[in-house]
Amino acid sequence: MPSNKDLTYAQSWLGLAYLEGNGVNQNENHAFEWFEKAAKKNDPYSMGMLGSCYFEGTGVDADEKEAFKWFRKSAMSGSSYGQSWLGFCYLNGSGTDVDEKERFNWMKRSADQKYEYAMERIGNCYEEGIGVEVDLTKAIEWYKKAAEAGNDLAQESLNRLNVK
Repeated sequence: MPSNKDLTYAQSWLGLAYLEGNGVNQNENHAFEWFEKAAKKNDPYSMGMLGSCYFEGTGVDADEKEAFKWFRKSAMSGSSYGQSWLGFCYLNGSGTDVDEKERFNWMKRSADQKYEYAMERIGNCYEEGIGVEVDLTKAIEWYKKAAEAGNDLAQESLNRLNVK
């Protein structure tokens, strides 16, 4: 008999299959339902995906406060995806107050796990002084890491800064 962790993992992947239409007819309502089942079993990735569903109104009415709640749970469970989204919420005041330092802190946690979107965002924080002092050397360092991981926005930033 499969373990509870195996079942939760399968529920999460089934949610993703319905979200993207991989092997099944795309169905946002089913995607939401499967992410919710796995998230309620404390699957960090599914908690983040459930937050995304609430944020974007995928299979459920959009609700930024509910999205923030699930992103926070995901982030606190160590998910780089949840940490990145939580940082985004703090930057834009989505479901919470704007807090640039919290934005930086959560994005940094995600970037330290090599989540390429967060690495690019940390470069942006250092370039623009969002939550930290402006430091172009660190900005370029993070943009390079993100670009090496395949992030096109980071490469565009390096090109804009005339960095080879």
